Amino acid sequence: MADFIRLEAKEKAAEIRAKAAADAAIEKQNAVRDAKMKLSDDFDKKEKALAVEQKIRASMDESKQRSRLLAARDEFMQKLSSEAKARLSSTSGSNAANYAKLLKDLIKQSLVRLDGESKCEVHCRPQDLNVAKTAATSAVSELSSTRKVEVGVVSDNSLANSSGGVVVWANNGRIKCNNTLEDRLSLVMADLTPVVRDLVFPSARAEVRTKPPVHFAHGGPAPAPAPAPAHVAATNSGASAQPKAADPFAF
Repeated sequence: MADFIRLEAKEKAAEIRAKAAADAAIEKQNAVRDAKMKLSDDFDKKEKALAVEQKIRASMDESKQRSRLLAARDEFMQKLSSEAKARLSSTSGSNAANYAKLLKDLIKQSLVRLDGESKCEVHCRPQDLNVAKTAATSAVSELSSTRKVEVGVVSDNSLANSSGGVVVWANNGRIKCNNTLEDRLSLVMADLTPVVRDLVFPSARAEVRTKPPVHFAHGGPAPAPAPAPAHVAATNSGASAQPKAADPFAF
């Protein structure tokens, strides 16, 4: 009887040990699987974080390169603008006849823009006084069939350093039409900067755009600005009426 009980106890103990070993093996497998999954998740997270970091770094590098490129392009465009202004200064002295005709057309355009004003005053450079008087007389004569306007011409020392052109006043200086060559050039540069940028930097074009025709006069007379009525902003503090860029001044 004792042997039977002892044998049964041994079998029960062996069964318990086998079950414990099986449970331990299962727990070990589960622990290993969980550890592998955790390592895999950590690796995926780090891999994704590294990919995001690389993209951010690449984007920052691209932005820096683009900023340098845009700065270089802007610097080049500023250089072109400076060269154009430098060449503009020789316009009045290169051909006296052409410059006299240009002054007449600029005065005529200003008078048309100041439609409704019966008395205007043309301000010019001191060195252009005589030429401006003759040009003003011609402009008034050409407009005599459509309107009557009294025009006076005065020398303006504030325009002494200008490259040329005129500023026409009306209503005791409350309304001004600036038609100096610098002002016309600034209007043209503002209008044609995208076109010039596309011509100089074709690879920078974001999309195909229809460009307005560009005509450059080489050695010939500058085209006369076409007179066209336009709204003139007037204020009691002396607002300026700017000529539209639709009348390009070629240099």
